[in-house]
Amino acid sequence: MSGGVWRVFAAACFAFAGMVPASAFSADPPDMSFRAVPVMDEARCAPRCDLVIEANGKIKRETPQAFAQFLRANERNIASGALRPVVVIDSPGGDVAGSMLLGLMFRELQATVIVGRAPRSGSMEAANRTTLNVSSGECYSACVYSLVGGRARVVPPVSRVGVHQMHRHTDLVAQVFQGQPSVLPATNGSVRMLDEYIRRMGVNPELVTIAQRVPHDRIHQLSANEMRRLKVIAGRP
Repeated sequence: MSGGVWRVFAAACFAFAGMVPASAFSADPPDMSFRAVPVMDEARCAPRCDLVIEANGKIKRETPQAFAQFLRANERNIASGALRPVVVIDSPGGDVAGSMLLGLMFRELQATVIVGRAPRSGSMEAANRTTLNVSSGECYSACVYSLVGGRARVVPPVSRVGVHQMHRHTDLVAQVFQGQPSVLPATNGSVRMLDEYIRRMGVNPELVTIAQRVPHDRIHQLSANEMRRLKVIAGRP
């Protein structure tokens, strides 16, 4: 993606700043964090292990900055090629603007994004691992807009992807001119902006239409056929 396109979409994402789809869960999940995990058990690959990126938790406005900090902290692994552009993501959703910006960062990296969770270090599953095997994960609500940023997008049969309509968390006009923020349905303009982002990511914009038909307090889980037809699943890792 060219720098000009990046800047245009970054500006568009920040215009989304007030939009936060509600989580499908009652308990507030932890904020998204990132860590580098070995592709296979470290005892098998030391002293040099190939690494991938694990992204777990709720996506917030600050999540793209946290990801940028993670990349800076791993500059040596990136330069050596040890850290592969592969992201294993597990998230209930969160902030639409943050999700889109994170998706843009994934696309800039030409990353493969896989919905799932990497085995915990020290677990039996991790100890027996010789290739990257992920356990079940989810990518709900706004998470899908990060997922589609991947150059290749993989949803294993054990994992789930779901969507619902987005809401504006704050009516920015009311906030600026009247000091009375309110929760309102997403505007046609915001839906069009999201539609344009989805198109640029190479995904069928019907995804946005489907999401906007689902009440905000419910989740429509996409079937494997839907994900293939909408190009939510695409490319090869």
